[in-house]
Amino acid sequence: MGAVSIDRDARVPSKANLVDTKGWVRPRLWGGRAALLVTPKSEGVWESVGEKRHKRHPTGGATHRSPADY
Repeated sequence: MGAVSIDRDARVPSKANLVDTKGWVRPRLWGGRAALLVTPKSEGVWESVGEKRHKRHPTGGATHRSPADY
């Protein structure tokens, strides 16, 4: 799976760069291949786009979790 920048200047992460996945990866099909959409975070560091959706509470509201739950 390759990483694809969605930044307007179309920079491309190198294999030596780091990608912050925020603990969850959701690749997308891009040109028939799996790709991870990323944006630049700092020099040599990228961040994946999107976050994991939380399950809905039976009453219709989203369940709330603290960062310690991950």
